[in-house]
Amino acid sequence: MTLDELEHLKKNESLENNCLIDVQKINIDTAIPAAERMLNYLKLVKNPYYFMCEKTPVNVRFLSNGIELGEKLKLYFLGLKREI
Repeated sequence: MTLDELEHLKKNESLENNCLIDVQKINIDTAIPAAERMLNYLKLVKNPYYFMCEKTPVNVRFLSNGIELGEKLKLYFLGLKREI
C-alpha cells in the first residue's frame, strides 16, 4: 500500500459499517518481521482509518499539529487519578 493510497483511504468517509473489517477477526503472525506484519495488517484491514471493533465503527484521525498520543494518554490517566 502506497502513501497515496493511504491518503485516499483517510479521506474516504462514505464507507458503510457493513463494508468495514472487524479488526478482532484479523490474525497477525508474530513470527514474521514487524514490517511484514504491518503490510499484512494493512492488506487485511483494507482501511486502517475506518474499521469495526466488534459492533463499534472506528474512525481514526490524527492532527498534524496536535498533542502526541503518549502525552494525551498521560493527561487522561492523570485526570482519572485526580478523580479517585
